[in-house]
Amino acid sequence: MTAGARRSALALGLLVAASQGRALQPRMGLRQAASKIESNATYASLLDTDAQQRLSQVAPGVVSMMNYPSWRSPECHGEGGFICDPGATPYMNSSERVSLMRSVWTLRENNLVQCGRLLDDRVDHRHLQPFYLGIAVLPEWPASASGPDSLEHYGQMVSADWNMNQRYVGTPVPRLTCPTSAMLFLMPETGQAYLSSDSCEFICASRGGEEVVRQARAALRNGGASSSKVYTAALAGAEQVYAFLSTSQAAGPLSTNRQQVVEQEVAQKPLYLSEALQRSLFALAILALVGSLVLGLAVILVVPSRAQKFVSSP
Repeated sequence: MTAGARRSALALGLLVAASQGRALQPRMGLRQAASKIESNATYASLLDTDAQQRLSQVAPGVVSMMNYPSWRSPECHGEGGFICDPGATPYMNSSERVSLMRSVWTLRENNLVQCGRLLDDRVDHRHLQPFYLGIAVLPEWPASASGPDSLEHYGQMVSADWNMNQRYVGTPVPRLTCPTSAMLFLMPETGQAYLSSDSCEFICASRGGEEVVRQARAALRNGGASSSKVYTAALAGAEQVYAFLSTSQAAGPLSTNRQQVVEQEVAQKPLYLSEALQRSLFALAILALVGSLVLGLAVILVVPSRAQKFVSSP
């Protein structure tokens, strides 16, 4: 299965699972989930005949709900930044993409967010970390896939695949991490925009994202036929994202609402045994295995001789 087919299978699986009420795992990257899908023989049962036909018609490289390139891919024309303007004819020219990349980099470096609360590290209880904003253009995006729920799940999927904060979380993306990434989608044909993130701890569609979307949408719609309207919308959205982060971080510790949001997210995460306890249980299992082997060997050596003595005795 090719990389494009794996991404297509995962995206279609997410949509089918969402429609059937199955739990989603947004923190799982595309490659991780695709490998699980390949090894899961029951996955085919999630797809009806019509869905399988649509999946087979997806061509690699075609931007759709079932496929989106990584920012590292040449077809994104990202100029080395977390930007994707795919297609044979990008909406932004090279100088605009370079300028956008540099502007977002400057905004990111000058507006750090405070992390560490979820990890509760005794040594590094709080630390500052960059907040990564990915900007993705969705060319000729269908209205049927422009709903908030669809774009929210799609953004989480693309964000997990891009893994923009890899420097801090590594690969694969761990389940418990500081939610320092978001995706800004721009749809030039319809003049729409959407902000997707994994958590509302810093910013999300319902917290700070409304103004981001409003400014980006205004730039797209007021730009008319201007060739730079996508660049203007992307820059306006990025500036508003980091302006909100700067304001909320300057307010000090987590507010009551943010405190409740974080506590709810922690409560919804499944509990895992600590690493030390896991190692202890593994050591006990090894000792039990060794003990059973020794006992079995003793039985094999001792019992036959005892039985022979019992038979030979008068």
